[in-house]
Amino acid sequence: MVSTCLQCSNEFITKRNKAKWCSENCRQKAKEIRYKDKYSIRRKLYKENNKKEEQKRNSNWYVKNKVHKDNMGREWSKNNLARKAFLRAKRRALKMNQTPQMTKEEWLKISDIYKKCRNITSDSGISHDVDHIVPLSKGGLHHPDNLQILTSLENRRKYNKSL
Repeated sequence: MVSTCLQCSNEFITKRNKAKWCSENCRQKAKEIRYKDKYSIRRKLYKENNKKEEQKRNSNWYVKNKVHKDNMGREWSKNNLARKAFLRAKRRALKMNQTPQMTKEEWLKISDIYKKCRNITSDSGISHDVDHIVPLSKGGLHHPDNLQILTSLENRRKYNKSL
């Protein structure tokens, strides 16, 4: 009897009517794919149903592993100088393309926001960042009306989402 393998679509001769795969290798690959799909669907459902718990777990992990994460970031930076330079250049270009014509007062206002951020960080001891309310990647402008000061942790959580 001739059957078609469900994994590689090759035809093969079999003695059994119910044979689905041409080899043990194809059977294993099919099993792995089914397992991965099943696992990813379960994981997605769990994340959707337990958003608060996931956020809390991620936040706790970040706090517990801050030093380790920072060291990993420094190590990555040392090992990926070209990539880091590329990302910096991309960010600068994005910022410049998203910067409208501004008056001197608006530039001073931006400068004041960054100074205020540094002062808050030094006074509180908690790292703060200047954040774009509507991210540059989503079409937001580098303008004083689109800037806010957030803690670094909140800024990392926000990533490129709009508030």
